[in-house]
Amino acid sequence: MGVWFSSIAPKGMPRGARLYLAGLSILGIADGIFVAIFQFYLIALGFTSAELGTVFMVRMIAIAILTLPMGVLSDRYGRARVLMGGQLFFIVGLAIIPFARTIEAFSLVLLLMGVAASAFVVMGPIYSSFFRGEEMDKAFGVQGFINITSSAAGSLTGLIPPMLVSGWGMGAAESYRLVLYVATAFYLTSMPFLVLSATSAKEPVRDGGPRLMIRSAGTVVRFSVFSALNGLGYSVFFGLLSYYAYTRFGATSAEVGVFLSASMLANAAANIVAPRLSGRIGTLRAISLSLGLSAPFYLLAAYAPSFAIFGTLLLTHIFLANICSPLSTSLYMKSLHDDEKGTAAGASTVANMSLSALGTQIGGTMMGGALGSPIYVGAAVYAANAAWSLLLRKETVKH
Repeated sequence: MGVWFSSIAPKGMPRGARLYLAGLSILGIADGIFVAIFQFYLIALGFTSAELGTVFMVRMIAIAILTLPMGVLSDRYGRARVLMGGQLFFIVGLAIIPFARTIEAFSLVLLLMGVAASAFVVMGPIYSSFFRGEEMDKAFGVQGFINITSSAAGSLTGLIPPMLVSGWGMGAAESYRLVLYVATAFYLTSMPFLVLSATSAKEPVRDGGPRLMIRSAGTVVRFSVFSALNGLGYSVFFGLLSYYAYTRFGATSAEVGVFLSASMLANAAANIVAPRLSGRIGTLRAISLSLGLSAPFYLLAAYAPSFAIFGTLLLTHIFLANICSPLSTSLYMKSLHDDEKGTAAGASTVANMSLSALGTQIGGTMMGGALGSPIYVGAAVYAANAAWSLLLRKETVKH
């Protein structure tokens, strides 16, 4: 394992980067649990698809509104401070979950988590500060692999609630709530590692007060559109995948949990393949090709006769689509000046989350009429983004 990891990792991994990856792996486990369980928990409490779309939209709106200000503040006052502030909001949100029962209460939970997620925009700039040049492609590939494989492990907890219900006589909602407590423990454990990493990273130096200052404006616009299209293409269907699987195929949290774990492993594999593919055919070709090839498999999932075939088609789509993820992130960070990374990352995240929020709400509404209709929209958007990515040829690597 050590030799294999050394072959894919960047040279001279700094201590701060190692702390970051340790925290990210623990955070990934927590995220995997949350993704596999939370939506089923809300379904068990009786929420409809439209209500689910509204709850998750609140989080995305918070991210869309606050991420850019968080990025500006991080470039001026320090990324570590912004990260720690975001963690406090996240802790409050986690504390409310056991007592929440209404759509208003869960909307508050997701709002607080959205505020926290907007502060987490500093994580990419923090991690990128440890690397330069070609090593950054490898660094973001390793980051994606570690985060996603740990999320895959966490998502396997979807197997636990059905066992608690059948073997222990526990109610469905109660079983989901119990597993969410485990996710909370992992979330809290990850936080010190991320803070230690942030405090050891080099902070940007800027004169004057906080202000929006982006010298690489064209770069930010092109990547923001790219990020927005990715957000829309994904969220319009995948945001309510559990609801779709439950409604169309009668899938349980166990089946969906296994699928989510497999999808994360496919995503992790894509993150490892990406730097090697980029080295052979070029970064931009790899980005465009991955998105273009992924769209047909996304579309075919609408016609799958069984959950197994449905899952196989989506796994293929996920693998292909996510090859572009570490490459586009690395190219973006390399195309920016150090003192504008937080602001620029905030701008692209705002674009992504704005369209993701819209996509989730649209997807929830569309599923209420024609269950599979969001899949057609998602596939079309991925195909459009493959064409848009060709405009990224204009980028100039700054470091």
